Amino acid sequence: MGSKKQEVERRLLENMPRLYKLAGWYASGRPIDPDDIVQLTCEQVIKYWHQWEGTGFDTWIRRITFSQARDELRREHTRQGVDVDTTLIADKVATSRIEALLMLKDINKIWPEMIPEHREVLLVVGLEGYSYAEAAKILDIPQGTVMSRIKRAREAAKRLLGAKS
Repeated sequence: MGSKKQEVERRLLENMPRLYKLAGWYASGRPIDPDDIVQLTCEQVIKYWHQWEGTGFDTWIRRITFSQARDELRREHTRQGVDVDTTLIADKVATSRIEALLMLKDINKIWPEMIPEHREVLLVVGLEGYSYAEAAKILDIPQGTVMSRIKRAREAAKRLLGAKS
């Protein structure tokens, strides 16, 4: 039993740079702190280490990270008195990994204006290179939802990039 917990702790430490990167991208332009997201993620991983099934650790901790980021964004909006439509906290962006990486320079210009859902898909599919099926597991949404959010996010990115020209 202790060896599984040690394995979770070891893998968590190995993944800390990636978690900070994901949290930083997610929080960019938002009223939430990436350090808070990572801390909340670590707390959840340590608290629920026994729920890890032994495979798919990256998917498991990214799912926790995105869940904590969404929750923290909701909490911050609540503290500020803003009503958050939870259906908006799930859209994502990306086409192919290559296209996403080529667009990264331009995306950085519009990143603060993109909704969290678009950022999530861009991070998971575009930057991290996960398949739609893997992204669906990480984000805890159906694969069809990932695909439709990618389409909407792509359209939003084109619209925002056109406005920046």
